[in-house]
Amino acid sequence: MFSISVNKGSAWIRLGLVLGFLGLVALTESSPQIEPELKKQANLGLGVEGNINIADKMIFGHAVCYDKQLFTHFGLGLMLTISSDFGSFTSMEPEVFGRWYFFDMGIPGGGLFLQEDMGIRLTVDDFEVKPAFLGGLSLGFRYAFQYQDYYVEPYIRGGYPFIFGVGLRGGIRL
Repeated sequence: MFSISVNKGSAWIRLGLVLGFLGLVALTESSPQIEPELKKQANLGLGVEGNINIADKMIFGHAVCYDKQLFTHFGLGLMLTISSDFGSFTSMEPEVFGRWYFFDMGIPGGGLFLQEDMGIRLTVDDFEVKPAFLGGLSLGFRYAFQYQDYYVEPYIRGGYPFIFGVGLRGGIRL
């Protein structure tokens, strides 16, 4: 039914992702610029992307995400991405992510970000279900509109077991 195999390569990838995530948290917590209004800021968004979840072709994916700004330059969130080739392949990727806004460019609630993703990818390919560890990095830009109630963010991502993705998310601030 389900089989999960762990090889040495994926164990090193997981260790590297965990250490990178802890490093981002430590770097962010040492920042003296913590604004109380950002701690209350949460976002709910939807997105679309093209990704290479199958080695030989680009497929369509869509996502729903929730994130909360914890510090001036750091937030945590949850995301669910579902991708399909509209044939026999479908993947579902529930994940948690940490996001570091490393260059705000003077845009309140926005700027360039680096995001670390960790989760599980469940694939259904010809009625065979296969779970796998998911890990990756995303680079994107969040732009908050004039009144900062809405945002849009283009991004690119790479990782394992998917290879590459490019997409656009948009949402509302809660």
